[in-house]
Amino acid sequence: MKENKGHRIGKRLTGLIMVLFFLPRMSQAESPVSIMTLKQAVTLAIEHNQDLKTAGNQVETSVILHDQDRSNFYPDLTAKAGADMGRNTSPSSDDSLYRSLSLAITSTTNLFNGYGDQAAYEKSEYTLLSTRDDYQRTRQTVIFNTVSAYLDAVLKKERIRVAEENLSDNQRQLEQIEAFYKAGRRPVTDLYQQQAEAAGAKLTLLTAKAEWNTAKMKLLEILGISALTAVELSGVSDVMKSDWVFAGKENLTASALDQRYDMKSKKNEVKAADLEIKKAGAGYYPSVDLVFQLSSTYSSTDSQDMNAQMGDDNLAASAGINVTIPIFDRNITRNNVSKARIAERTVRLELEKLERQIEVEMGDALANYQTATEQVEVSRSKMAYADKALESTRQRYKAGAATLTELTTAQSSAVEARYDQVNAELTKAIKAMTISFYKGDMTEITNLVEK
Repeated sequence: MKENKGHRIGKRLTGLIMVLFFLPRMSQAESPVSIMTLKQAVTLAIEHNQDLKTAGNQVETSVILHDQDRSNFYPDLTAKAGADMGRNTSPSSDDSLYRSLSLAITSTTNLFNGYGDQAAYEKSEYTLLSTRDDYQRTRQTVIFNTVSAYLDAVLKKERIRVAEENLSDNQRQLEQIEAFYKAGRRPVTDLYQQQAEAAGAKLTLLTAKAEWNTAKMKLLEILGISALTAVELSGVSDVMKSDWVFAGKENLTASALDQRYDMKSKKNEVKAADLEIKKAGAGYYPSVDLVFQLSSTYSSTDSQDMNAQMGDDNLAASAGINVTIPIFDRNITRNNVSKARIAERTVRLELEKLERQIEVEMGDALANYQTATEQVEVSRSKMAYADKALESTRQRYKAGAATLTELTTAQSSAVEARYDQVNAELTKAIKAMTISFYKGDMTEITNLVEK
């Protein structure tokens, strides 16, 4: 009896421990997932996106290189010390062991090196400006990709809602047909056909959920956070915007060529490439250095003590100018200049290519936006007509004037029209943001994010 009682007590304690252990996890699992707004998604992307962090690291590296090129104008300062110990083998020497010490401080200042230091400094300055512009363009790209992925995920979420409504409608319709069949008003083929339609609606819902999960994973990847993060997004109405206004193609293209950060970056690359030619050509010129040295020595063979020798007797200072004249450097300078000229031509070609790319991008973006605007109007009309046709067909089917095939077709058309309308609205928003992104000022995207 005692053993059974102890066993029961042990089981109760074990059960209590298990409840206490899983209770926090159950509460956490049941807690609702907070909704991530579009603004919060953009904030997370700016904070965590790896591409943006990499661009920031490149800016930091350019700052360091620019500071180093500035330091090349300063004199250097080096100290050198040496100590020796040996034995004097001369028979007249009183002390066969001797010690010596030498100290020297040297400073060198370059006075002229063919303007190489100046060219390097100016080049690094333009390179720094270029990397900063690249960072800003990368930031714009991250924001654009985040908003696009967010809207795509919202669209996939809306498709789930439409699929759920379709499934619900099919199930209600199935119940009605079952009642009609039992009353002898509809054949069994109608019942089987509607059961197949309901099963197809379930399959559509499962497909929509799978697409939503894929879109959500893509969004989290762009944000730079764990794909295991539980996330819920806003509804379609919270991110919809329709008051887009743009200038003509010529004005938009001119604005893009003037203000896009990748254009500014490439122009600074051209300037840096020009200065690289000047830097490489410095090898043709002589180099002039101002050298200053302060030195002193001590030897144990001298009768004076160390302070006297190091401080007065052997203290020496010198200053001079060293001139190095290149005579033949195995064509290193000539080859460096040739390579720099080729690199400069390549960068100019890249700038020209980017200009043509921007012109094409703006033309395509405007045409796509105009098409998307027309699709919105068509989709709204289509949805209104499809809803009226579905309601009419339902009434006719109840009255026995329409077949199930007609009702099913009307139901599918209405579901497709509702989804097409949402798709057209979000597509228009994405096409408008594409114009803003290609233009380079991000005004429309910022307004959407801050909405």
